[in-house]
Amino acid sequence: MKNEFIELIKNNGEEKYVAYLSELAEKELAEKVIGLLQVKNLDERIKKWNDFEVKLSEIKNLHLLSNPYYIGYGNPNSDILFLGKEKAFDITNSPALFLHESINNNKQWEYLIENRNTDLEFNPLFPQKYFGDNYKIKHTYTWGIYHKLVKGITENLDVTTELEVLENNFFNHCFTTEVNHIPSKYSSNLKSIDPRKELLQHTFYKSFKHVIIGAIGSIDKEQIEEIFSCFKVKEVQLNKEGVKKERKIDVFQNDTQKIILCNQLSGAAGWSNEEIANLISEIKEN
Repeated sequence: MKNEFIELIKNNGEEKYVAYLSELAEKELAEKVIGLLQVKNLDERIKKWNDFEVKLSEIKNLHLLSNPYYIGYGNPNSDILFLGKEKAFDITNSPALFLHESINNNKQWEYLIENRNTDLEFNPLFPQKYFGDNYKIKHTYTWGIYHKLVKGITENLDVTTELEVLENNFFNHCFTTEVNHIPSKYSSNLKSIDPRKELLQHTFYKSFKHVIIGAIGSIDKEQIEEIFSCFKVKEVQLNKEGVKKERKIDVFQNDTQKIILCNQLSGAAGWSNEEIANLISEIKEN
């Protein structure tokens, strides 16, 4: 693992999360999650979560307890960082994902570093495995677009969305995290809060050669320059001039990174194969 990543894992993410929860107005809900975080064994924590009870009147505020210090998932040693807009799960319909992808993220990485094995119900190295070996990623969904970009950037034809050979899975060639810690149903173009910006300024996120930020509207030029200590060098249009919907990106650089700000990398954003190919070319251009 990168030294920067080890340092980030030891940065007391869960303690900061507890401090953040303690300041929220939703005291009763926050105390329940703090009690959950006090359970250090992940298996025991999952059991406690399964018995977690929330009043109907409190469900609408549950998203506010999302973890602003969650690190992300994928391969920390890779060269490619995807910074998305926010997580896609619905807390009400997928409460287990709220636990695995948000609340438990710091503890999962801590476990992997300390135990050097991947025996976890939800493994942040390969989050796709949680959904089963036969889970198929649609090429128009966010993970499908990430796969296309990774394959093009690395020029590795063996990169796949399949789990049969984990070293070829696209998650082994990139790392992913989000601008917002609040899931998409509730984020409504929220900007990053201060704890999230503080986390993203850690040297770990500056260790990736290629950074693709699919979050126009959730992060602005000044924030990118602050987080990555970079400057904007140009604007590029990825499709033909005069088309009804122009696809423009902003390109930033620092001494070691090329950073791209673009529209959300999802099916809803309507990315064409031509635009993705041109995005890959721009990322790879020196």
